[in-house]
Order: sequence, then C-alpha cells, then structure tokens
Amino acid sequence: MSVQARPPSRGMTDLAASGFVAPTYLMTTVPAFLRSVTDRMLADGMLIQDIRAAETLQDWSEWGAFWIGRAEFHEGLAKVATARSRTITASQHLVHGSLCAHYAQFLYFDFPEVKQRAVELKARLYALAAPMLANPAIAVEIHWENGLLPGYLGLPRGQGPFSAVVLIGGLDAAKEDAQQFSDLCIARGVATLAFDGPGQGEAFYRGHTFSAAFSRSISAAIDLLQGRPEIDPGRIGVLGRSLGGFLAPQAAALDPRVKACVAWGALYDLGSFDRKPPLIQEGYRFITGAADLAEAKERTRFVDLDGYAERITCPLYVVHGMKDNSVPPENAERLAREAKGAVSLRLVPDSIHCNHDVAHIIRPEMADWLAETLR
Repeated sequence: MSVQARPPSRGMTDLAASGFVAPTYLMTTVPAFLRSVTDRMLADGMLIQDIRAAETLQDWSEWGAFWIGRAEFHEGLAKVATARSRTITASQHLVHGSLCAHYAQFLYFDFPEVKQRAVELKARLYALAAPMLANPAIAVEIHWENGLLPGYLGLPRGQGPFSAVVLIGGLDAAKEDAQQFSDLCIARGVATLAFDGPGQGEAFYRGHTFSAAFSRSISAAIDLLQGRPEIDPGRIGVLGRSLGGFLAPQAAALDPRVKACVAWGALYDLGSFDRKPPLIQEGYRFITGAADLAEAKERTRFVDLDGYAERITCPLYVVHGMKDNSVPPENAERLAREAKGAVSLRLVPDSIHCNHDVAHIIRPEMADWLAETLR
C-alpha cells in the first residue's frame, strides 16, 4: 500500500496563493535559512529525507504549506502502521509529523491564524504518539495561577523513586520539541517533565503570554513532580535551552528545591535587544503579545540575571557555543562567574547557538551531568 503526501491545509494554501509578501524580518532566502537550521532540525530528530525534500523551496509563501504537507504525509504513514498494529512505527511517524508541523509554524509571527493551526497539528500528532512511544510520555496538566499548562512526564523503566529534570524550552519552542533530549535523560535513569510555559506552544493559545510570571510556572512544575510517587522530591533539576538559558538559572536562584541547573545556551540578559536579529525581536513581540517592538522590549526587561546569578548555590552546568550569533558567549561567562555554587563552564569552540552542530557530543554530556549530579 502506498501513501502519498496530502495537499496542505486550506489556510496554508490560501497563504501561498494570496499575493504573500515575506515580512521584513525574514531577511534571508529560504535555501539559506534552511541551511542555517539543518543542524537544529537533525538534532531535534527530524529526518534528513524531509529536509532534502525542502531544498526545492524557493519562496517563503511555500514554507508553511510544504511542512504541513510533510506532517500529514507522516500522519498517513502512522495510520497505515496503526492498522497493522505496528505501534512503535506509528509513534515514530507521528513524532516526525509533529516536528514537521513545528517548522510549518516556525517564523510565521505575522500570520497568527496559520501559526495556530500548525501548533494545534503539532500538539495533536504528538498526543497520538505519546502513549505508543518506546518511552511513553504521560500527559499532565500543571496547575498554575489562573489556568492549566500542558506537559508530558517521561519515566525511566524500573523502580523509582527517580531523580527528575524540568525541561524548559526557548523562544518559539514547545514541549513536543523536547522528545530527543528527554530520551537521553530517561535512558540514564532521570525522569523528565517538558511543558509549555507562558508564551510557548499550546499555553500561548490558552491566553498565557510570556511574562515575568514564567518563573512561577517552573515552581508549579516542580510542585507536580513532588506530588508524583515515582519522583524523589529531593532530586529535581532544571534545564533551559536558549531563552530557557535565562529561565532555568532564574528558577535555580528563586526555588531552593532545584538541586541542579543546566543553562544550555546561557542568556544573561536582553540588554542587546536592539541589536538582536530582526527575527528574534519579532519572536519576542509575538510571545509577549506586544503591539510593536518598543513594547516588546519593555515587556522583556525582566530577562536579566543581575541579582539572581549570585543566588544560585546548586551545581550549575553552563554550555555555550563560541560562535553563537544570537547570544554572545559573554552571557555564559558572566553567569558562571557570578554563581555561588559549583560551576562547570563548557565553552565550545567553533560551535553555534545551543551547539546544534555538535549535538551528538553536547546533548549526551548534559544528560550525563544531570544523571551524575542528581544521583
């Protein structure tokens, strides 16, 4: 039985046919952008075959429709596998489809309806995969202030209680993107909790924009972990990627229950907001719900570890690429210098933002450090 890629959803097709003009923040060509994110895509678990298929794209109006088509293609393969009771194969196709849907919405800050449809598809496909994964992902809801934040709990095999790490994503990231690193932790006996915080994934569409309240959502995630019998309440860490490289250290400073912290692409502050690439600036405008860049800059002034870094007393692992063109390595060096606990600073020569180009080396190292520190 053959399965072919389906036509893209109507919203994506309409965008491509409606005289689409690429926003000014998309200052690069599609082929150049694809080359720049290929390391990240592969590190997060995308298939090289999907990426190669995208090499035919030339115009930004095609981007979202293409990746929606790939997501639906993988969903079709998953349905065939499910009909044959091949649940592991089905789950793998659904995860690949979810990642494709993630990149369908990636960068579409000026097209919120299109972005929302792709986020919903990403979440739906991963939710179908979650119980069938080799390491099943348990859907949870984190009680936080005036609402619920969706997340997934991953547990190692065997008898607990286990140590655990809260996985905190970055700008335009979501819980579904954490699958690859979650598996690395689980294989080392560390449970994981990935969730959508304010401004991320499904939480954004529940009305939770990015704000200083994010720190309290991390504490709420720790509350959930401490209420689970499978988790050792005294062995909980946090890991933050990119923007999470601010959020995780801040959580370590504010919540004494954090016993280990990884800043994966450390972000000390946003003092350089005006010098950030236009794409990054637009991302902050979107997740804060700001009307313009000036308002976004004002709403993100709290992103600053001054006064927090010195309060970090738990073990801290800081990893950063020396060729990070998004967040200069001085951010990592300052964080490591000011923290008061045991600090390991890993500056990787010739490496990019979040070390996606050497993910096969850095990601296992971070998982090893967490397992050993929380042992």
